[in-house]
Amino acid sequence: SPSEETGSWTNTNASGYYLLVAEPGVYMFNMWPDFNSGLGGFMLNGYNITSDTVYNVTLTPRAEFTPVQLNPQSARAGDTIIASFSITAQAGGAALSGVSDGSFSVWLHNWGAEPSGSNWWENPTSTQYHQDIGDDVTVAEGVAGSYSFSFEVPSAMNITGGWLDLEVRMGDSGGWAGLQMASSTA
Repeated sequence: SPSEETGSWTNTNASGYYLLVAEPGVYMFNMWPDFNSGLGGFMLNGYNITSDTVYNVTLTPRAEFTPVQLNPQSARAGDTIIASFSITAQAGGAALSGVSDGSFSVWLHNWGAEPSGSNWWENPTSTQYHQDIGDDVTVAEGVAGSYSFSFEVPSAMNITGGWLDLEVRMGDSGGWAGLQMASSTA
């Protein structure tokens, strides 16, 4: 059960289908293929199971991100910032085209202001120091394998210290960028 922090696992059949039985609760849902498959993993934190559920996952090739570029690289809360990056297959380097918006997770982090003893990695939830902005952005593909989106720093985000990290993830691959913040709003 989720309260006991136990894990369960299953393998897919020859057609790629799986069945995992779990009682209602909130779970971290992970899928990790054989390392030699060339496929990337999948992680979904805070998945709430309340009844019989079908959850389809399509694993994509393990990705390599270019450094995320921000324009502008410094901003005030309320400013619009554009993030852009490219992704290629780790094996062979081919551009990963056609990746859907829902395949990405996007977070803003303020590691420097986070209280001592906090560990977002053990409990990745939105707080004033870490904001999941994935539902607030639309990641769109331009040229094959090149993606971008625009965002604003949420007003609930603590910007103490002047630096935020933007994290863009797809499965177990990702890219980062630092964003310098001014203290006043736009």
